[in-house]
Amino acid sequence: MTLAKNLGCEKPVDLSGVYLSLNQGVTCIRDVYGADAKKSLIVRAVDCRARLGSLAKPLELSEISLKVPSNSLGAFYEAGNICAAFLLGGSVAGSR
Repeated sequence: MTLAKNLGCEKPVDLSGVYLSLNQGVTCIRDVYGADAKKSLIVRAVDCRARLGSLAKPLELSEISLKVPSNSLGAFYEAGNICAAFLLGGSVAGSR
């Protein structure tokens, strides 16, 4: 339940897989930009992807869905995702 509470969820968390995400710190951005924080995170993520170019190819997802409320900390991490890969449960090395 700690993971769920940290992400701002009241419901059980779907642990069918995990995201490996190159992301941005969000708390300072939330403090500085307030209501426009998600927009800022998205713009910065697009810029970072452009700068990474082909280096980001193994992490092909530009969007992640943590299935969290839109006002939760997790939602800001969704907006701040630069690139990611989704790993299904059981496909992670050492998960058995």
